[in-house]
Amino acid sequence: MDLLRIEVSNAGFDAAMEALIMDDPHPGHDYQDSPSHWLRRALYAYEWAKRTYATEVPQPGKAREAVLLHESLERQRWTGR
Repeated sequence: MDLLRIEVSNAGFDAAMEALIMDDPHPGHDYQDSPSHWLRRALYAYEWAKRTYATEVPQPGKAREAVLLHESLERQRWTGR
């Protein structure tokens, strides 16, 4: 029997935890403060850190910065502003 093995990126985990405690409003104020919004931020931060930091952990504040940049660019794409 093969056991399933799940590997977690240390950089991604730290970034996701940082994103979970963010209290910044969404740039467009389009979203309510909700668990799905928190999860969306955490998942984005996890994937961002996993791609960006292969062997190290991001400095404090970098995940927050990346999430806010992503959200503002996403808003620009949808609204054209």
